[in-house]
This record gives sequence, structure tokens and C-alpha cells, in this order.
Amino acid sequence: MAAFCRAAPWRFWCDNDPLAVTISTAAAKEYEGCIMGAGGQEYGVALYEQKGAVQKLARLVDAGRMRDAANLGSLAVTVDDDPHWAAKAIGDAFGAECVPVPLRVSGGRPRPVDEEELVTLAAALRAIAGLDSDKLESACDLLIAGAHVSARVTAPEPELMFSELSEDDVLQVALEAQRAARRGRRKSR
Repeated sequence: MAAFCRAAPWRFWCDNDPLAVTISTAAAKEYEGCIMGAGGQEYGVALYEQKGAVQKLARLVDAGRMRDAANLGSLAVTVDDDPHWAAKAIGDAFGAECVPVPLRVSGGRPRPVDEEELVTLAAALRAIAGLDSDKLESACDLLIAGAHVSARVTAPEPELMFSELSEDDVLQVALEAQRAARRGRRKSR
């Protein structure tokens, strides 16, 4: 997660830009993914098992069909800076004060994330962290909980270019946006 936060790929891609993601453990599994964060609200990665899901999701959201959008199954992880003690511990250990928040949505409802899904998210985050505006393919091989995992990601040509900010600046902007969104949600309750 820290490598993903430091890389800040939302500087180059938004949630409408589909990524081809392959995660291989005992067998290879294909996903269509997207990077969240270009809009300044939610930072992270979403993976979909259905090809074309990213564009379908965009059409549903644009049409105001949020319930239908929620019915698209996804596996995601977002970045948070809360609880603060966890963010500090992660920052001390890995160099970025960001807490991963994994989520599985199935049938329009959040579901618990299992160990295999956590491994999938970790591998996807690591591979996506290797992307850059001039590096549209990234791969990694990891050893997670004793299992070998490979991830490969291919991204489209970026249309966004917020590269004038340093990685630390981008991470701070992301975390501040998360705090502001949380404060707004608390006030509306």
C-alpha cells in the first residue's frame, strides 16, 4: 500500500481508465481495474471480474443508476489516514502514513474480504505502483504468506498529468482530501 501511495498513480489515470490486471497464484485470473483518486475524493484501486466493467460503471453513474452500479461486483482497497495510530505505525514501518481499507462488493452489498482477495489486492497495488506516465506496463513477483504471487498490469496512455507535484505532495493532497470528505460526512449526520 505504501508503494502505491508514494507512486500516486492517480496523477496519470482516473477511474474511467481501464487497466488490464492479471494475478497469478496457482492459476491466472484476469481483472479489469481502475485507479481511484483523480477526483480528489477516494484513493485506491478497484478490480472487476467482468470485462468492460469500468466503462459500464461510468455509464451507470452518469445515468444516476447508483443501485445498478453497486450491483457490479468488485474487489477494492482504498487509502485512509484513520485510525491515526495505525497510519503512524504504517508510516514508521513503510514510509507512507496510509491505512488500507479492503472491500468486496457482491450483489450490491459489502462482503468480508478473504485471505486470497487480500493477496490479490496486495499484488495489484504493487504492480500498479510500478506504472508511470511513460511506463504503461508493470509486473511484479511477490512472496506473500509463503505463496508466490505474480501480477501484471497494463494501463492506457494517460490523459491526466499532475506530475508537477512531488510524490510526497500528492500523498498529502490525497490524505487531506480524505480528511475533508470524512469531516463533511460527519457534519451531514
